[in-house]
Amino acid sequence: MTTSDADLRSNRTLAVLYAAAAFVSATLVFSAQPMLARMLLPLFGGSPAVWNTCMLFFQTELLLGYGYSHLLTSYVPLQKQKIIHVAMLATAGVVLPFHVSTDSFTASSAHPIASLISLLVLVAGLPFFAVSTNAPLLQSWFGHSRHPSAKEPYFLYAVSNVGSMAVLLAYPTVLEPLLGLSRQRLVWAGIYGLLVILMTGCAVLTWRDTKAALTTAPDEVAAIRKLNWRDRAWWVVLSFVPSSWLLSSTARLTTDFAPIPLLWIVPLALYLLTFILVFSRRQWISHEGIIRAFPYAVVTLVATMIVVEGWWPGALINVVVFFIGTLLCHGELAKRRPEPAQLTEYFLWMSFGGALGGVFNSIIAPLAFPVLLEFPIIVVAACFCRPARPAKPFNSTDAMLTMITSTVIASGLAVLPKFLDPELVIVVFAGVAVCLVSTMLARPRWVAVIAGVTIVWSQFHVWPSMEVVHRTRSFFGIHEIDEDVRMNDPQTGRTLPRFRRLKHGTTQHGFQSIDAGLSCEPLAYYHRQGPLGDVFQIARSDEPQRIGVIGLGTGAMACYTQSQREFVFFEIDPVVAQIAETPKFFSYLSDCSQKRYQIVLGDGRLMIAKESDRSFDMIVLDAFSSDAIPVHLLTLEALEIYAGKLKDGGLLVFHVSNRFLDLTEVLADSTSATGWSCLVCKDWPRSDAEQDAWLAIGKADSTYVVLAKEASSLDEFKKQPRWRHQAPRAQPQPWTDDYSNLASIIRRDNPHGR
Repeated sequence: MTTSDADLRSNRTLAVLYAAAAFVSATLVFSAQPMLARMLLPLFGGSPAVWNTCMLFFQTELLLGYGYSHLLTSYVPLQKQKIIHVAMLATAGVVLPFHVSTDSFTASSAHPIASLISLLVLVAGLPFFAVSTNAPLLQSWFGHSRHPSAKEPYFLYAVSNVGSMAVLLAYPTVLEPLLGLSRQRLVWAGIYGLLVILMTGCAVLTWRDTKAALTTAPDEVAAIRKLNWRDRAWWVVLSFVPSSWLLSSTARLTTDFAPIPLLWIVPLALYLLTFILVFSRRQWISHEGIIRAFPYAVVTLVATMIVVEGWWPGALINVVVFFIGTLLCHGELAKRRPEPAQLTEYFLWMSFGGALGGVFNSIIAPLAFPVLLEFPIIVVAACFCRPARPAKPFNSTDAMLTMITSTVIASGLAVLPKFLDPELVIVVFAGVAVCLVSTMLARPRWVAVIAGVTIVWSQFHVWPSMEVVHRTRSFFGIHEIDEDVRMNDPQTGRTLPRFRRLKHGTTQHGFQSIDAGLSCEPLAYYHRQGPLGDVFQIARSDEPQRIGVIGLGTGAMACYTQSQREFVFFEIDPVVAQIAETPKFFSYLSDCSQKRYQIVLGDGRLMIAKESDRSFDMIVLDAFSSDAIPVHLLTLEALEIYAGKLKDGGLLVFHVSNRFLDLTEVLADSTSATGWSCLVCKDWPRSDAEQDAWLAIGKADSTYVVLAKEASSLDEFKKQPRWRHQAPRAQPQPWTDDYSNLASIIRRDNPHGR
């Protein structure tokens, strides 16, 4: 073998080893994120905010890891760097595998963000910090090697992002369905051990290059352009905007659907894909093309938010525009990357911008904004990150025209619907906005301001027949109370029923009649003519009854109070409890409960576990995080807890109405493992006429499941034709705390929306 052949083989081995270490390190970073979030979700009520708070932790750990890497490469000789780092990796692995004890930890309802972050630090702080340091260190070490590509080590960053995206896509499709959380933790610990071996190999293989690298460093440094604060500021901004947009998009998706890894991962995978594309040696997508396409994408997003109805079309366009905007920002970020000798500082400022995005979305926005205003703010910020083509100064005339146009659009959207058909007004103004913005593509500030005004309007918009009474936001979501203001049907002149409604995100969570004479009638999913009416009619008794209800909502279930019946409501969100106990909002508890109720704050499953055994005649599960029931309330372990709290002959009732998921299959599968009997009532209108009749009396379509240990406890339900037996699936897969698969129960039927 010739010397050149030996060098070629050595270079190939070096590149493969470094690429493998970068790939494995990235898979650990981004598989830990959904895994840890899944582990902690049950402790915090299944809120979508859990993922954003976890992301804040991960981004902060990444910042600390990149800070460590920058300090290590700046002040420690290369050989000592490798010794210190390998020793740190090995030490951090001592705490693996991850373990969360639900018995010894209770989330604080008053300070859930602090509770969640402190738990993450205890569970995963050290190992996650260790793996987050590797990306810049590997590139720095490779840049000091004798490899021909040492002067352009950024390809390793693209390789690491390939690993990140691969594991993210594999998590909901392969890892989550096939491996329970306990096995995921063990696999993660095993791969961590492999990473320590690979990093040791990288250190040893390039050990001899240290002397040459150090002797050439002064000449290289002399040729490098000095960084200024403008460079650093752009790195931060171009990292902050995509990070915040990622969290905003994820919050919008999971609020209306379900806080599940699949919906966390899709935006995050696209986010990482943009890094792969912009840092790749080959330009797969033209950056100039993205610059030209971005304003059209924003216009499409704005028009969609005003005109398009339905979750799927809006979600798809939201994700596509997010991808284009992130590709724009990260493309600009890649164009501004420095020489390899400065890459650790570059990644440090990038991670700082990413962490700022997490702080803004997870801490500042929930405290400052009553709705998801962070979303339009960040879309506007992305517009300002787009370089103008051709570059034109934004003069005073532009500013005046922008202000006038924005004012006209906002005023028209606010005023004209009171006099004209709302749908017609929306379509017209959407068209006007599209035409105006399309003529101003060379001036991104036009797009930014007008898009911002229109999106903000869409966040606060309510139909002219409705009036917002109250709007507030907590860790667990955005709560809005609105009521009907239109007294008569403009076409028929007949008096319309008027209701006050509670919404979580875009999902309705119950309503009450404004008519004082009907204020104690349970409406919506709790109507006396609905499945819950059957439950309480069948459960009537002259004996004292104690009913446990996980989830309070408006407190409508209190209408079923009798002299011998007492309710205990378990509610995780203090804001919901405050709303239900405020008579000017909802008076079910104050007027209809005969004061025979108790509210226990905290996660329903954890709180009910503290109750005395056999202390409830019935337990009703009515907990929702927007449109989704928290998964940990449906597992076999949860059923075992409920079973221990029920008296003999007691009933376990689940309210599982959902626009997207068929949770009846999950509960039916559980009966195959527990031996319980299961009946289901899907109470949906059979025609448009019946739907109209239901609306007139305040009834909403709903789905309930009743479980009982003894089949005889369900005999009275079997006499009702709308209650039917629900058989388990052909291959039952009961959900446990270790295993769940929401993707497998995406519904195939077509219920009327909740």
